[in-house]
Amino acid sequence: QAHISFKPTIDQQKVNPELDETLLNGDFVVRYDVKRDATAGDIQIVNGYFVHYFAPHEMPALPKNVIFVIDRSGSMAGRKIEQQTRDALLKVLRDLRPEDHFSFITFSSRVAKWKSSLLQATPENVASAAGFVQTLLASGG
Repeated sequence: QAHISFKPTIDQQKVNPELDETLLNGDFVVRYDVKRDATAGDIQIVNGYFVHYFAPHEMPALPKNVIFVIDRSGSMAGRKIEQQTRDALLKVLRDLRPEDHFSFITFSSRVAKWKSSLLQATPENVASAAGFVQTLLASGG
């Protein structure tokens, strides 16, 4: 168990003491041990970086409104869109619950929306969205 509290003074936040502007001057470093039991939430470790997802067990899940904003410009060609983006989107779609709502906005040379409003995450809508995700191609600027 850990508690981290960071309360820099105004002087610690100033890049130049003679200026009235404030900006945190320095690095904020937290050393964190990721060797935890499975009950401590989900931990993903990739290439020396980690993300720790955790929430109280007794907390009920709240309905979500999710808008996926997807870069489908030419720089996303190949593995980035064909595997990484599609796989991530399909995984998140499977995790949506019926009380959630979602939609997609894509962008490259132009911005496009998938639907004109958020859709409820019914099995039919999620299946339709999965079909849309499979059609995503990288093109444009």
